[in-house]
Amino acid sequence: TQEAMLTTAVCTPGSGQQCVFLTLDKANMQLIIDLAKGKYAEKAQLLRSIKLCAGVSKLTIKMLAMNVKAEQIPPNKVIVEQGTAPTQTYIIRRGFVRVVRKVQQSDVASGLASMSTVSSRKEVQEASAKGAKPSILDQQFVEVGLLGPTQFFGAVSVLELGKSNIMQAHLVSCRIMDVYTLSRLDVGKVSYEDREIMLTNARKQEGMIVKSDAEIIADFRVGRRWEGFRSNIMGGVTVQKQLNRKEALGFFEKGAPSGVRSFRRDEPPLEERSVGSHPFSVLGSVVIGYYEGASGQQAGAKS
Repeated sequence: TQEAMLTTAVCTPGSGQQCVFLTLDKANMQLIIDLAKGKYAEKAQLLRSIKLCAGVSKLTIKMLAMNVKAEQIPPNKVIVEQGTAPTQTYIIRRGFVRVVRKVQQSDVASGLASMSTVSSRKEVQEASAKGAKPSILDQQFVEVGLLGPTQFFGAVSVLELGKSNIMQAHLVSCRIMDVYTLSRLDVGKVSYEDREIMLTNARKQEGMIVKSDAEIIADFRVGRRWEGFRSNIMGGVTVQKQLNRKEALGFFEKGAPSGVRSFRRDEPPLEERSVGSHPFSVLGSVVIGYYEGASGQQAGAKS
């Protein structure tokens, strides 16, 4: 037992001798036993495989493996809301997260809404340069990314100690997810050098998945006039509603608006399933999705 291991460490000093020994409490002793049994090997292996920990020392990997906590997140849960600062770093083990941004900026007085099919490219570019966008996207939710196993989010906010980093998008679970989490207290134990390496890695990753309003609109507008843009959005929504066979992970159709995701899956038609609620279903979202519920039921977002 642990108590026996501790008591046997006590020695009896001889004449004129001094005995010096160290003691371990139960928690630290259990930690040593767990390490010897390889309890943290799986966690360490996952940490070594993610880009967040690329280039950090083995000691840091072991320390993080001992501190990460396993959590399960239900489907269709808004894990982090746009405009808030995450208090934990999430590392995805199983499942997927949709990065959904609410577009805020208005195109009032931009001139873009008055653009027509005969407007010159220069006129459209000038309107775009004013930070304008079609009003159809004003206050709408647009999918700008998808995160899967070994990817992470919330790291910048946690690693930049003393600073509050606001998320520029909602992060929504697609299905039941298994994640590892690290708190600011856990990250605070990392050496300054390794923390800077992790912060650099985190900025690269999170910079790719969170786009600005202007970047979102630029993606939608490339090669299109205003009328063409609007018809593509509405046409994509109509086509999406008519799909009967869907795929769990999905793919982006070539040439389709980046907020519209098409799916294929060898399952019964959508009409035969029970449709539950979704975080954005009552908000007039252009995010079209397909989700797996905890009980196997499916939920979709309404346009």
